[in-house]
Amino acid sequence: SLIPSNINLVGMEVELISKESRENQLKNLLAQIEQNYSYIFIDCPPSLSLLTINALCASQSVLVPIQCEYYALEGLSRLIDTLNRLQESLNPSLILEGVLMTMYDSRIKLGNDVIAEVSRAFEDKVYKTKIPRNVRLAESPGYGKPVLVHDYSSRGSQTYLKLAKEFLIRNGWVEKEEKKVEEVINVEVEKPVAVEGAAPQADMAVVEAPVNGNGSISAESHNGHSNGQEAIVLQSGEVLTQ
Repeated sequence: SLIPSNINLVGMEVELISKESRENQLKNLLAQIEQNYSYIFIDCPPSLSLLTINALCASQSVLVPIQCEYYALEGLSRLIDTLNRLQESLNPSLILEGVLMTMYDSRIKLGNDVIAEVSRAFEDKVYKTKIPRNVRLAESPGYGKPVLVHDYSSRGSQTYLKLAKEFLIRNGWVEKEEKKVEEVINVEVEKPVAVEGAAPQADMAVVEAPVNGNGSISAESHNGHSNGQEAIVLQSGEVLTQ
């Protein structure tokens, strides 16, 4: 399921300012539906706004996509500082799920240097899957389609399927269930992905480090119910307007 964002979110922060417990508005709304889903992903704007804070307060862990560029390292350090402050004040259960390298080109030395630096700092928290620079990934939004529908066989699509597999295994799937993971992530792309048998976990948030002020921040929430329900994606906190 997908809940898209819209222009109404422009005024949402103004409305939130006067609300009591404004940081927990999204958390309270998600509590009404989280039992219906195994995973909830929240895509957030590239700033630490009230919408982003709502997403982080509604989640219990964070996955950070980071571009393989130098300035991304500075953005990552600032983001980790912000997460630490949120842990202390608003969401003590918030943890770092992992770091995902994106816009990767193996031919560029700088990209490999950035990966090495991030790996030294976060060790096994760095996902083995790296999202490459790929023409199909770049052009799919222009066709109004997700890349899996636009070109399922492309390198970009197959890498995202690999990422889905690694994500599931990191979140409770054991090696003997690997075949079952393959079945889950290779369903027909027109249908929502159902996740069956996932190990119980807490809510998870995913946040992307800004790069030069232009990178996006995304948050993902995992509700931890292993009841075989599907995943829901919220773009830029649209659920706040429901």
